[in-house]
Amino acid sequence: SSIVCSAFHELGHLVFGWLCGFRFNSIRIGFFTIFRREGKIRFSFHELPSSLAGATEMLPKTSEKLYSRFLAVICGGLVFSFLFLVGAAVSLILYKSLPFAAYMFLCTSLPFAFHIFYYNVLPFNDDNMDTDGGMLRGLIKQETSYLTSVNVLAIEGYLYQGYTPSQISRELYFGLPQLPEDDLNFIILTDYRFNYYLDCGDIANACKAGDRLESLL
Repeated sequence: SSIVCSAFHELGHLVFGWLCGFRFNSIRIGFFTIFRREGKIRFSFHELPSSLAGATEMLPKTSEKLYSRFLAVICGGLVFSFLFLVGAAVSLILYKSLPFAAYMFLCTSLPFAFHIFYYNVLPFNDDNMDTDGGMLRGLIKQETSYLTSVNVLAIEGYLYQGYTPSQISRELYFGLPQLPEDDLNFIILTDYRFNYYLDCGDIANACKAGDRLESLL
């Protein structure tokens, strides 16, 4: 039942992402991962992590109104987790009228359903990964790192449409204030800048970006 709670949370991101024009890239739940590679859906298994909390990656098909669409995709997991929590709580209240199998599944999921909603709604960072609440806080406060993540998504949206890196607006690569070098979004953006320079034929700056990436590693 705990795995189903996690799956339902990630389903919220998938459904909202699909409604907001995002493309599925990968989803991890416990020890199981589904991902897209070379146009095909693949599966993999790995060791059970310390938490059953999963992760979903989706890429935008377009960059239009991306900020608000990205907010909606993040909220999708919280909405679905809240619905699951309410359903489990109502099932516990009405347990006398439930078949035993339904009672056993739904009512035992209540503690984890509360945990996964509460864990994700709190705004904090865990092992360099933000909870949904952490992402929402950063985006709503328009912190530079989170706005950079929107720019990165916009670049990926253009790439998905078939643009080459140099055909994408330079503003998306260079239009935000400098980030700390240990910020994950800075590293990702530097990688995209490297490809931008290569595509422009600007070898000198491509070498500088390559050296910066090597020093970060």
